Amino acid sequence: MSSFGPILAEFLTLEALAAELRRNKRTLDRWDVLGIGPPRTRVGRRVLYRRASVERWLARQEHPVSTSTGSQPSVRAIREPKVPDFDNRTGVTRDTSRFSAARTQRGRKQNDHR
Repeated sequence: MSSFGPILAEFLTLEALAAELRRNKRTLDRWDVLGIGPPRTRVGRRVLYRRASVERWLARQEHPVSTSTGSQPSVRAIREPKVPDFDNRTGVTRDTSRFSAARTQRGRKQNDHR
């Protein structure tokens, strides 16, 4: 054994990091899928985080506070709520989301083949 200590001494487990950040383990998994979490390493099935990498990731998460307003509004506060289109002529609310359009087109294609 070397005098440097165990090779995994500088790594945190998923559970240990979740406890330190006071977040759920599934939140860390979701951050990884979205590509917004700290870098992680797998050793077999075990997920590990290098402490230095987590510290760098945390430093990149810092955002300067604007002095004019005191703080920046969150993204949710900036977004406008989605309101369906209302047709004044017919009095019908239309769903203009891309998913309903795809569903309508798919339905037309299936009906055309009959």
